[in-house]
Amino acid sequence: GEELFSEYTKFCVIRNPYERMLSWYSRFRNGVINDEAVVKANTETSPTNQLFWKVYTKGYKLLNQANTPKKAILFKYWAQLFRLFGQFRPDGEIDFGLRSESVGANLMLAVNNNAENFSEFLQLSKDHHEGIFSKFYDNQLDYISDGNTIIADKILRFEYLARDFAVLAQEIGFAGTLPHTNKSKSRESYRNYYNDASRELVGMRFEKDLDYFQYNF
Repeated sequence: GEELFSEYTKFCVIRNPYERMLSWYSRFRNGVINDEAVVKANTETSPTNQLFWKVYTKGYKLLNQANTPKKAILFKYWAQLFRLFGQFRPDGEIDFGLRSESVGANLMLAVNNNAENFSEFLQLSKDHHEGIFSKFYDNQLDYISDGNTIIADKILRFEYLARDFAVLAQEIGFAGTLPHTNKSKSRESYRNYYNDASRELVGMRFEKDLDYFQYNF
């Protein structure tokens, strides 16, 4: 309800659309290691789960390093194998981290099957029969708006995340720190991955974000 909703401090993190799209491409083309928080939640439960996650994440890392176009398929089957194993565990807790990951695995598979490079990734159809690429067309502004009203109280910028989060934490009295998990390998400037056509495509698709948040190439 509106009364309860208004009592909360709502914040979001936005990012330059040009870099955001490259980050998404890198994630789904190259794979990501399972979220550390999920691993921690599972490994603290029992020795069996500790062994499970040790084997699972080790295999995930090896697959992540593999140089093969079949990587996405291997990721999917690796997760399915351990999800099947989890069905026979009485506590059922080891399935916790795989449930959300299956969505990412399916998207990773679809991206790898339909895009050989960054330019092709940007052209993935919003009208794909499963609608799986539709999120690559959503402006960030749409996520935090209700009509013409911004419903986020604080907007943090990814480019200055440590600084912006520190300000927010002080305002709400949060004493914790912000960890950095799933960190991408260092790469050259995102600008080097664009040509005139891809730059124009992203500029048109995310025109609302670029105008409202004052981002540019």
